[in-house]
Amino acid sequence: MTGICIQATHRRGGFDLDVQAGFSDGRVTAILGGSGAGKSTLLRLVAGLESLKTGRIHVGGRTWADAAAGLHLPPQKRSVGYVFQDYALFDHMSVAGNIAFGIKGSRKERGREASRWCERMHLDGLAERTPDTLSGGQRQRVALARALAPDPDILLLDEPFSAIDTHLKRKLTDDLKDVLRDRPRAVLMVTHALEEARTVADDIAVMAGGRVMRLGTASDVTDDPRAHEVAVLTGWRNLLAVGWMSGNRMGGAWGAVDLDHPAPVDAAWIGIRPERIRIESQPGAGLPAIIKSVRDFGPVREAECVLGCGATLTVHKAWDTPLPAPGTRVGLVLPGEHVRPLTEGRAMAAVDRCDARGRQARA
Repeated sequence: MTGICIQATHRRGGFDLDVQAGFSDGRVTAILGGSGAGKSTLLRLVAGLESLKTGRIHVGGRTWADAAAGLHLPPQKRSVGYVFQDYALFDHMSVAGNIAFGIKGSRKERGREASRWCERMHLDGLAERTPDTLSGGQRQRVALARALAPDPDILLLDEPFSAIDTHLKRKLTDDLKDVLRDRPRAVLMVTHALEEARTVADDIAVMAGGRVMRLGTASDVTDDPRAHEVAVLTGWRNLLAVGWMSGNRMGGAWGAVDLDHPAPVDAAWIGIRPERIRIESQPGAGLPAIIKSVRDFGPVREAECVLGCGATLTVHKAWDTPLPAPGTRVGLVLPGEHVRPLTEGRAMAAVDRCDARGRQARA
């Protein structure tokens, strides 16, 4: 196995998907995006549940689909484990029967392997029960065991934790990581939840409008989103529209900042993480702002600051760091090495930017 290589377009109804991406063995890639971004469609194409309009899908040295050649390997011929959002368990079968469903071998061998997975996924004592008698967390474990028991080359997870209570997610994600550690395989996990992606994934692919807008390690993508829509989807709140640029300097109705490198010519926004902003009390330091509110969130104190143009920036500091009181005039310093230029992005082209009166656009 050498991972998944996808060069494909697909159309269903009025929706177009256009993806060119590679996903590596031994790594979990979280497919992050809003509703209608094409995340589940991408998984269905890899699984063979839908056919390509154009393009091809290679897994290792084998072609699973090639539209030009009329090749479409059926799902049962692809080495794929699939956990659907609603789990899609067979309610007329026992837990053991569900897990054994895709395992090859004699009845005795399948039963023995199903028992092993029951033990591994903490389903001891539940083997003879039917899925409709289980809790959401137990059903999720059965679905994972059924997908993994045949030892597939690819594991596809469609919102695997969406129906699970928050207090169960940490344990279940730990269980999943333990299982995946034993057998390197490419894993694609669709999710809406950024924190879920950060917790489980090695890599993150951000999708919008049927396209993969950013693909890289989880730390790279969340630290440098590169496009406005990627920044929004990865939780960036401090976004300011760019009205002009000159060399390393960029500005707008909100003021100006100096980057530590020349800005790309198509930069339309800047972004900065809240923990990177410095608050200065000296007049003339940074962007003039007024502290609007200060709130405590466990180990983090958050200050909401209003710039002269009306745009807001959020600043995070450690819980024991003093912050000016609401109403205080301050300067916000945006260090150039931490400011990220952002392109407009295809899916955000119609979003209004900060106008001459300084209203901050909202994604």
